[in-house]
Amino acid sequence: MKLKEKILSREVVFEDYFTIEKWYYQFEKADGTLTEKVDRMCFQRVDSAAAVVYNTDSKKVIFVNQFRHCTYDKGPGWILEIPAGRLDEGEQPDEAIKRELIEEIGYKTKHIEKIAAFYASPGCMTERMHVYYAEVTNEDKVAEGGGQDNEHEYIEIVELTIEELQKALNNDGLPDAKSIIACNYLLSKLGA
Repeated sequence: MKLKEKILSREVVFEDYFTIEKWYYQFEKADGTLTEKVDRMCFQRVDSAAAVVYNTDSKKVIFVNQFRHCTYDKGPGWILEIPAGRLDEGEQPDEAIKRELIEEIGYKTKHIEKIAAFYASPGCMTERMHVYYAEVTNEDKVAEGGGQDNEHEYIEIVELTIEELQKALNNDGLPDAKSIIACNYLLSKLGA
């Protein structure tokens, strides 16, 4: 059963690095009546791409460790996560993640598989995350990585064995949803 919605208005209330809109809407309840007018904020953010990267030569998973200010108050501030980044205008998710892998960890990849696409926080944000599995070899290291200076990125590259990855997952060492989803996919793929 598909219920209907009625968008009454949308207005931009903040515009800078991202945009916030205030929405007014109603939606149909199961009995066919409309709700009272609802107002909610909507964080407009471009889609992003991420990948869990497995080096088939070293048998290690490659992560980035970087400061994420939004996690500072609740901790830990510095987050171990899979490489990721937003899509540039007109860029496809698979193209974006290949670019991000070179920028962040210095690897090109010839093998990627789509894991999932999902909304990061559908109650307040428009961003969809496209998550991939990527394989690299030692020969695929083509750049230093570490992020883009013009984006004020400082990225530490961290490599974990499968055992270390399992320990991190079991002890809240990866406090980021995209990383948890992708790493569980990797462990399942490897039969670990």
